[in-house]
Amino acid sequence: MTEDARTAMLAGIGAVAMDSAQASMALQQVAESVTGTGLVHFTLQDMTLGSQVKQVKTWVSKAGTNEWIRHPYVHEGTREMILSSLGDLAWLVSLRNRVVHDVWEAVPTDGQPDAIRGSAAARWGSRSDVETTVASLRVLAGTFYLSACFLSHVPMALIEHREHGDDPYRGSGVIGATRRYHRDLTARVAAMRAGTFDGWRWPQGR
Repeated sequence: MTEDARTAMLAGIGAVAMDSAQASMALQQVAESVTGTGLVHFTLQDMTLGSQVKQVKTWVSKAGTNEWIRHPYVHEGTREMILSSLGDLAWLVSLRNRVVHDVWEAVPTDGQPDAIRGSAAARWGSRSDVETTVASLRVLAGTFYLSACFLSHVPMALIEHREHGDDPYRGSGVIGATRRYHRDLTARVAAMRAGTFDGWRWPQGR
């Protein structure tokens, strides 16, 4: 392994870790906006990202289902977008966990100079190696960042819905931006899962 190949690989792994952390921060902001209390941060702070996604999904899906539990109004259309994005985020987290916890090595070839291989640390487990590329790690990191962009817009969108309803001619335009981020995230994740996203290489089912 050359030093340049190792450096590029480690930078890709670091990018996934950093941008998934951004998604985690934005996710906690959504949780606060939906529940109406910053106390949720104390619940989420020690959870793994996958557990955070599962917990916030519960809060979002149950908001408005019990008249005796008080919380801010959650716009139904925005709720659907949040739940959809959390499903995508859960899938991204499963890939992130391989990136963060596997043992990685650069395995460049003439045809794929940035090829890398990840092996589960517990080799006696049932998971097989992941053959991918540094470029794919960058795609994954960028998708986490796109998820963070959507989630960070959600609290503002919920506030505008509470103040202006669905009137497209009022407010700051954050509702439209939130919808665009959601549309882009949904399309990108769908293409990645289908194996058709440009620059994305990941074994199906891993």
